[in-house]
Amino acid sequence: MNVLVQQALPSNSPGGSIVFSFLRDAIASPVLTAAMLVTKSYVRPKAKDLVKLLVVMGALGMSGNQTFFVLGLDIVGSDIAAVYNCAGPSIMFIMAVALRLERFSWTKLLGVVLGVVGIVFLSQLWKLSFGQDLLGHAFLLLSVIFSQLFYIVQKYLHGYPALMMTTVAYWAAVFTIAIPAFIYSQVLQKQGIWPESHFQWGVVVYAGVISSALNYYLLTLAISHLTPLVLSIYGATQPVVTDLMNYVFVGKGLSGWDALGSVLIIASVFVTIYGQEMLDREVDQDVDEMQHDRVLCHNKDECEFKHDAAGQVADSCVQRRENLGPSEH
Repeated sequence: MNVLVQQALPSNSPGGSIVFSFLRDAIASPVLTAAMLVTKSYVRPKAKDLVKLLVVMGALGMSGNQTFFVLGLDIVGSDIAAVYNCAGPSIMFIMAVALRLERFSWTKLLGVVLGVVGIVFLSQLWKLSFGQDLLGHAFLLLSVIFSQLFYIVQKYLHGYPALMMTTVAYWAAVFTIAIPAFIYSQVLQKQGIWPESHFQWGVVVYAGVISSALNYYLLTLAISHLTPLVLSIYGATQPVVTDLMNYVFVGKGLSGWDALGSVLIIASVFVTIYGQEMLDREVDQDVDEMQHDRVLCHNKDECEFKHDAAGQVADSCVQRRENLGPSEH
């Protein structure tokens, strides 16, 4: 999708990218709403969850992520922006462990490190000049943090269909990103930032329906089955796919560093998933042992004592397993 967008944007300026994001979200929102109504997926959100849905997931996780990335991209350039864009798993690992959404393991840490090394090779980081554009780096760092918040906050939202959460968050995102779009279009009077040709409008529609509405719905659906770190690691494969698409459709050649970086990033996905599977087996084993203790009790007083103790530990293990994701066991 990035390859198509690069060819279709009417302007390479931040205004053109933000207007493109606004139009894309404006198309995705009613499409998701229609799908939600047809499938009867709407569940009235609790008051305490509105901030998580509207502000954290929508305004920050979607709109804030896009806006700050575009602003940072304009200041520091695409090469450095791509490095930040792929740093998500590393930041996610720190945030998720700190919030106790992930259990630490050396295998998962190895997966993150492999991904970081792969990104270094893929971007040939040693050739980049980070310069003194501190504001641009700050914008890109905020963009990465906001994108990871999109995944994390969903672990605190329970009982809502994925389609409903995606729809509500998208409406918050479209109203939020409309503000910078209006500023660039009307206040600053930037020219040439709106699509004009049929091809450009076609890419906008495709981006709204497929790479936005469908993509974010699938991400929201996936987070109910995967841990935030595993899902973030999958996102790190984006530059690999982008390089492949550039090679196929644009004719851009692949270097040896591209190949080595791609292999390491793909390896990081498998290593991280393997590390999560090992942790899930430990949790399952703890639950089985505690339930087994309940069955083996014979003496009434001893049984009541062990039943209470084992139940507390088993319930704790189940809660840990739910925090890691329901489908991981």
